[in-house]
Amino acid sequence: MRGLLHLLLLCFLFIQDISACHSEMPEKIYIISLDRTLERLEFVKNQLDKFGFKHASFRDTYKNCFSNHRAVWQDIIKNKYENAIILEDGVEFRDDFKENLAKVIKNMPDDFDIFFLDICKNKPHAEKTCFVSAGFWLNGLLNTPSPYYAKLKSTRQIRGSHAYCINSKSAEKLLELTEDTDIPVDVAIIDRADSLNLYVSKIKLVSGNPFGSEIAKLGQ
Repeated sequence: MRGLLHLLLLCFLFIQDISACHSEMPEKIYIISLDRTLERLEFVKNQLDKFGFKHASFRDTYKNCFSNHRAVWQDIIKNKYENAIILEDGVEFRDDFKENLAKVIKNMPDDFDIFFLDICKNKPHAEKTCFVSAGFWLNGLLNTPSPYYAKLKSTRQIRGSHAYCINSKSAEKLLELTEDTDIPVDVAIIDRADSLNLYVSKIKLVSGNPFGSEIAKLGQ
């Protein structure tokens, strides 16, 4: 009898440990992709498969990047996700992505509306946008003591909608705040920083796509 109780206790502890691990992972990962960028979509899917993440692809049904982001937000609300990650196609992951993502998610602030996994900084006269982790340059922007994240304020110096985490409540906010706008999705979000709690990871997790911006090519 004592042996059976010991075995049941071990099983309970094992189940609890698995549950704790799942709580540090996103409930859903979305990939937003254009019909003409299949190579980028496969690039992201292959990386997620390597890390063992399940994911859903949102193709360019609306022929507009912003509309696809809004469609994902609506799906997050429908499913009541409290921890969903949205990726644009072509995003490149670091080798330690899964390990560090678990740490970041576990330590995200409770009041976050949008938590950027990565952000980019516009450099005047630079040929390319500079993708850097927040710890590299945002520590001085706002005094955020956490080693895991920094808080963002509204500024046109930063942008990037290529990798971020939201929840069902913040998705509702985003839909309302961006209902009548036709500017790029990242600009719309940063411009509304006063109405949203925006954070960014200080730990480098991903980088913007190495293929270059499709939106820039289209002049959108």
